[in-house]
Amino acid sequence: MYDITSIPKTCTLEQATVHIGALVQSLGIPGDAPDVRTLRLWRTKKLLTIEGHRFTARNILEVVAILKLRAEGLTLQHAVKRTSALNDDRLHFLLSNSGIAAPSSIESEALVTLQLLARGILALYRSVEKGAIVGHTDRMKQGIEGTPLSLFQAMARLGRSYFIEGMEDQVASIHQLLQLCQRPLKDWAPQAVGMLERYQEAILIDPIYRVPSEDCESIAEEAEGTNLSDLIERHLHEQLRMTLSKLGQDADISYTSIREFVGRHPLATAGELGLLYSHPELNDEAIDFVRSLYQPIHATYAVNGYVRRCRHCRAFIGEENACILAGCRDDHPTEDASPIPLDSAYVARPEVLKYWVDPAREELRIYDTLQQEARLRDRVFLYPHSDWCDISIDEMVGVDVKDYHDPVRLAQRLNHSIGHLGQYPERILAIAKRRWSRMYHDRLVEQLTPEKRALLQVMSVDQAIKHLKRTYGGSSHASEA
Repeated sequence: MYDITSIPKTCTLEQATVHIGALVQSLGIPGDAPDVRTLRLWRTKKLLTIEGHRFTARNILEVVAILKLRAEGLTLQHAVKRTSALNDDRLHFLLSNSGIAAPSSIESEALVTLQLLARGILALYRSVEKGAIVGHTDRMKQGIEGTPLSLFQAMARLGRSYFIEGMEDQVASIHQLLQLCQRPLKDWAPQAVGMLERYQEAILIDPIYRVPSEDCESIAEEAEGTNLSDLIERHLHEQLRMTLSKLGQDADISYTSIREFVGRHPLATAGELGLLYSHPELNDEAIDFVRSLYQPIHATYAVNGYVRRCRHCRAFIGEENACILAGCRDDHPTEDASPIPLDSAYVARPEVLKYWVDPAREELRIYDTLQQEARLRDRVFLYPHSDWCDISIDEMVGVDVKDYHDPVRLAQRLNHSIGHLGQYPERILAIAKRRWSRMYHDRLVEQLTPEKRALLQVMSVDQAIKHLKRTYGGSSHASEA
């Protein structure tokens, strides 16, 4: 292998082309080395550091680094910008540490980094739930680590990628990292990670609810060794099922009662919660579980001792005069219902708002609309069999509502499993109104495996309502849905 340390301190332009050619060949960088004319042009355009009339050792390293970065997919402009930011030691590190990795190797390393990051964010969320402080270990609370090992590993790997690419490390602070994770990867991650084709638009932390996003869960789920119970949505379902497991035949009814109540009451009064607790089929464990889903609302959201309530979804209206539910804000202008006293107001926890309440707006819209059809009223079920699907008509058709912002990520999860939806002869995947477009549909269907494509009917919530009324309800007014 050509020895980088043997490059002369200065040389002529012609001699430089020889050294560059030897380095390019030794490192396995694809493509031809630039000739004298190209190097002269680069100097004229000040793409290289200029120190006198002769070519310097740094100039040779700059040229090879630019060629290496271009082989990894950077444009000439970006390659020059990153190379110019490297000092001599970092240029040596870039060229001598690992040579030019094959694209598949680069992508594999970047994917591991991303999966560690997703797993770390989920683990951090669980730790904070137990009382951990981010970045600290509190020995008084059974040694709970505020920063999980997987997150430390992800931060180190991201830092190394920034270093190699000649960029300032933006994630040395865990708090800064968590802030950046509320934006698409392509906007902040080092290029090796941010330019992964399937993940460029991934947002790992929901910027509204400040909890791990669907993207985060989906990416973590792809990683080897991931405990699926760490996934927030799955964890909520498992907690509720385990809580109700002692109820026998009443378990399914209780599951629906609780999920429906939470979906209709993102902001609940003490009186409304009391009515749920009075249901005879709920045991003490179920009531305690519901209590754990809610917390008193903070006084900053009160106006003259009252909390404003959204007319459309019954969540609270926050400081920016907007409903706290992201989907409701997208679908409706803000309108007030009757306010409720602060001392009687309880709001669902952020992860419950994100994974149960926001999607429930569309689930309940389908259910309520079908309930109005005389021929369907006794045949429509909400969260049947403790959540085989979101809505069913008898055992004939199952409907799952999805509210993912990224159709590619949704397809990946569906390709992994469609769960108990597969038990129904007809299976409908209903996409929330705020996500639906022809482009979304086409992208989703394109990413599904042929097997899943054959199993599922993909349509909007509005289309699903029309289809179900027409097919199972005998409605002649389907267009009114």
